[in-house]
Amino acid sequence: VLVEGGKRPRSDSEAEAIAKGAEAHLITYLATHEDIETFSPEPPEEMRFAELLKNFSKEEIAYYEFAKVVHQWNRHHGTKPNFEDYMKPYLDNDRRHSGWSDFDFSIAHMAEIENKIFNREFNKDDFKFYDTVINPTITFSRINEVSRVEDSGLRDKYILQQIEKFWQEGKNIFIVYGCSHAVMHEQAVRKLV
Repeated sequence: VLVEGGKRPRSDSEAEAIAKGAEAHLITYLATHEDIETFSPEPPEEMRFAELLKNFSKEEIAYYEFAKVVHQWNRHHGTKPNFEDYMKPYLDNDRRHSGWSDFDFSIAHMAEIENKIFNREFNKDDFKFYDTVINPTITFSRINEVSRVEDSGLRDKYILQQIEKFWQEGKNIFIVYGCSHAVMHEQAVRKLV
């Protein structure tokens, strides 16, 4: 089973899996329950940063990564975790994987970038804004272009290479990815069969 966005931890029940992370956690729970291996064929982070840097500034890339996590934080149901505590590991990962030792990955700097790009004060609770900013299917700002290149180009190319590798190894594959990937994935998988 191939899941989007990283391998998910085990859950003790279907309800817990759904509460933790919707379909990706549920499919991981179901696969694990049947002793089926799960894999997340996402491109290595270092590769993503290097490829994106060919077309976008460090500020645009770092802000895009930040906006994705703010969007994710806003999707928590019930009581949201502390924002700073939630963001810290993601910002630390971005710092480490980007290799940009000269770049400030703080929340304060991300807020400055947001103000610079969008001429607005940072509002972590504005779900609709972050949903719009990271949407690869619309053109609201240059950040949507980062999302489009990453989602439809860079990521899909790598994911499809992994799907082909598994297929050629003779594995039966069940793919769980979001709808924006479906068109490209379906065409490529049909060519394999």
